Amino acid sequence: MIDLATVLTSAGVAAVVTAGMQLLNGHLERRARHAEQVTERETRRRQVLLEKALEIALERIRFGYQVAKENRQRTEIYDQVVMAEVYYKWLAHLFEHGELPPGANVDRPDDHEVADGTRGME
Repeated sequence: MIDLATVLTSAGVAAVVTAGMQLLNGHLERRARHAEQVTERETRRRQVLLEKALEIALERIRFGYQVAKENRQRTEIYDQVVMAEVYYKWLAHLFEHGELPPGANVDRPDDHEVADGTRGME
């Protein structure tokens, strides 16, 4: 016959193993949930960047068209998707690094012109 010590030892080992498995399961579930949230945030961030890039591109096209129309000049207007790609890259780099990527061809004012609002008032 099985003695009482063997039964109690087996029950104790089973309880410890069960508790360990539950702790491990909880940890893995929390990690999976966190990874899912990070993925959702990253997907949402990319979606917003793309939406804004498309908006900027469309506004830039409208502006270029309006300037050309008012000045009665021909102008070359790039496709919105092509322009959005550039703006998306710029916005993503700006978001991650706090500045436009190297080589971004933009007419940018000096810091003092931005600070005091004197750009183009010479």
